[in-house]
Amino acid sequence: MLTEYGRLIRESRLEIGETLMSMATHMKENLSYLSGIETGRIAADDLVITKTHKFFLLRGLNLDIDLMLRLAKKKNDTFKDSLLFKR
Repeated sequence: MLTEYGRLIRESRLEIGETLMSMATHMKENLSYLSGIETGRIAADDLVITKTHKFFLLRGLNLDIDLMLRLAKKKNDTFKDSLLFKR
């Protein structure tokens, strides 16, 4: 299930014609890690969000960093809540 953050990253990546593999290579991140973030299986931390913002900025796409952080936090809160609910 895509999160709002994951959808923003995927659509932005496709808009500039980048594959997930090329993004991972340029960001020096593991492909499966970025895939997990895009699909919502893994919560993005502030460092990878900043690196993602820079990745897009260097390719002429200026995403709103505050929006990125808010959307990622929304996912993180949902992730934490689901862990608490299962206890």
